Amino acid sequence: LMGFLSNGCIEETARDMREQCPDIEVNILTDGSAAKSETEHFHATTKTLPLYGNCITCQEAETFFTMKELSRYIRENSSGNMSQSIFRPRLLALCGAQSNNDVTKLQLENLRITEENYEITYLSGPIEVEEGSPDLIGLVHGPFHSWLDTDKAKLGNSLVKSVQHVLSFAKANGPYHGIYGFSSGGLIASLATGISRDPNLQMKILESDGRNLERVVGKKNFVQLDASDFKRKPFNFAILACSAFLVEDVKTLRKLASIPLPWDPFGGEEGNANLNQTNSFHLIGLEDSFKGKSEEVATLFKGGQITYLPGGHSIGRDERTDDELCSALRKFTRSLGNTSSHEAEVYEDFKRMSNVSSIALDPFKQMAQVKLDIERLPQGLHASRGGATIQAILKTQPKDKPFLYNARSPNSSTTTYGDVASFINGGGGDLRRLGIKFGEVVAYGSAP
Repeated sequence: LMGFLSNGCIEETARDMREQCPDIEVNILTDGSAAKSETEHFHATTKTLPLYGNCITCQEAETFFTMKELSRYIRENSSGNMSQSIFRPRLLALCGAQSNNDVTKLQLENLRITEENYEITYLSGPIEVEEGSPDLIGLVHGPFHSWLDTDKAKLGNSLVKSVQHVLSFAKANGPYHGIYGFSSGGLIASLATGISRDPNLQMKILESDGRNLERVVGKKNFVQLDASDFKRKPFNFAILACSAFLVEDVKTLRKLASIPLPWDPFGGEEGNANLNQTNSFHLIGLEDSFKGKSEEVATLFKGGQITYLPGGHSIGRDERTDDELCSALRKFTRSLGNTSSHEAEVYEDFKRMSNVSSIALDPFKQMAQVKLDIERLPQGLHASRGGATIQAILKTQPKDKPFLYNARSPNSSTTTYGDVASFINGGGGDLRRLGIKFGEVVAYGSAP
């Protein structure tokens, strides 16, 4: 649905569809509709319309028509319920260590990734273990599986077998649009997605005898791989949650499997050109003891999105209530990870706030875009070497004028323009103490 008015005809149609045709999925294009004012449109698209359907963008709707799979869905369902022909990304979901598919399903539900909007296939590691993770006691029943052998002498071989298992399974049961992996499943997913740019791992898999793996996973889930299977990316996108492994770093892990890195991760442009090109979304726990490992896995990808979670090594119910996270994941998956073109939107409705600044508000996010009239800024001490400076702008205001204050408590203490100017010129914030020179770029790290 799209059109005018979003709080009129569109809302009425969506409500009628929900009541009279409950089996048909309703999608409302928020940027393809309008109301008489921004306020009315914002209220409709964030408060009322979500009650009757999915509020999506035109770009998300475009994937319904650009994906080749849509025609297959329509053909398969043309004689039945047409609501099933709506595009649902196909996702291969990998469990973590000492875990199973039931746990993976709970994790995805906490990220609002369910069978209602996705076609999900769950895959456990090829190594059956006696006990599940201590965190799972009383939560789910076995059997439990892992991807990597805890015996360091067998770790390298299990790494190759696990990547081979994922790629073989995907070939036999796919294709899949994306892959999800938790903990060591995230590590295996990272290697599987990057196989087209990893000739050393390709060779190791081709040299591997697949008969043992076939006996473990069964003929249905195993097909032999050949060199042609490595020419293209096996997945469009990857969601890697709390990626983890037990050795020092990825280089050491690969060394145990006799698989050198196919590139120097610090090799400048050449190294960057060989990074994993799969669109990736990384979930990293701030309190996770494997946080550093998760961040290292993220560096193997080019331009991956990273979101830090407040918890540890888990995907829990707190993530289910995180609307911003779940919305970002939904946009990421439904666009098959192609969200970069909409990261920096340009707004035209700027309102002047002062002689030198104007702002435009994003109606859907708590964000403002600022535009400065550079020519009107005070040029300050370094006019001949680059223009305006923060010091010069601060000094245009009276020293006792409030710069930072609590608007809800007018009587609370304030920071004045003079306070800030003194702080950065001779005070504790004077970067010259650290040897910083004019023109250099610095970043302040502040507490959350």
